[in-house]
Amino acid sequence: MERIGKYTVIKELGAGGFGAVYLAEDTLGEQVAIKVFQVRDENLARQATSSSTDAVDVLKRRFMDEARTLRRLAASPYIVDMHDFDELDDGTPYYVMPYLSRSLEQEVGKDAFTRGKLEETPPELHPRRVGLTQGLQWLEQILEALREVHNANLVHRDIKPANILFNAKGQVQLCDFGIAKLPDAEHSQSGVGMGSRNYMSPEQRESAKHVGPASDVYSVGVLAYRMLTGQLPVGKYEDPIVYVPAMGQALNDLIEQALSQHESKRPSDAGAFLSALRSARSSIDSSAPDDDGYSGTFTDVGESSTLRDELKPLASRIES
Repeated sequence: MERIGKYTVIKELGAGGFGAVYLAEDTLGEQVAIKVFQVRDENLARQATSSSTDAVDVLKRRFMDEARTLRRLAASPYIVDMHDFDELDDGTPYYVMPYLSRSLEQEVGKDAFTRGKLEETPPELHPRRVGLTQGLQWLEQILEALREVHNANLVHRDIKPANILFNAKGQVQLCDFGIAKLPDAEHSQSGVGMGSRNYMSPEQRESAKHVGPASDVYSVGVLAYRMLTGQLPVGKYEDPIVYVPAMGQALNDLIEQALSQHESKRPSDAGAFLSALRSARSSIDSSAPDDDGYSGTFTDVGESSTLRDELKPLASRIES
């Protein structure tokens, strides 16, 4: 593609089975991101919907529903805006968003926690954590955005670092509503391509069709744990307070509650989570080191391990 409507295409930013995103330039020279509906595999399209005959049409309607969802939610300062919606000459729909180059994944790195994955991951994307103050600021903004989503009777179903972007002011911009669960949808998406397994609630792994806001709450719990500890809460994991003692017991317990395997034991939705978070912040130990700088995740990767120069003395003391 060289042009999409009045926009000049610069390059493709990414593509999936049902759409592609392009970096483009508008008539004033401003860079934008354009999401275009594309079905590259009709067999996959049929698997991804509960419709066996008109799967492409179902996905096209869902794409347009995603655009409508963004338009409804764009009033939130923490949800990505939608500049424009239109169709190509052949009727293919697309919508235009601001181009935001920075994501939370760049801040916390990839979820590469095995020797093999770490060796394949560029050093700047090795897993790490963020400082407590910064992490809680982002967490609150994520929950502000998600509260609007839940108030609109939607479930996002794909909360993960790559879907948390930042604008020029450094504010969270929640994006990618392509697999959001819409109220009273005629066709509900099946298990194909439904979310990111590392952040998916237990009930979403069983059935993406039958999830509520508490499923997103679980995903945010994983995200909070990942941001603040540099780890994923897998298996018999440590309480987050072990990694960040300054967070206090109330915040630790709230994150643990959000990570409950039983949805009835979690905060019911993002609004309830946000209220509890604001209460828990009062128990943070302000006298403890905040640790707001770089914080690499210590992973045994043998000779391939690299440390920033300023961390090498600390590593030597730990080893001794």
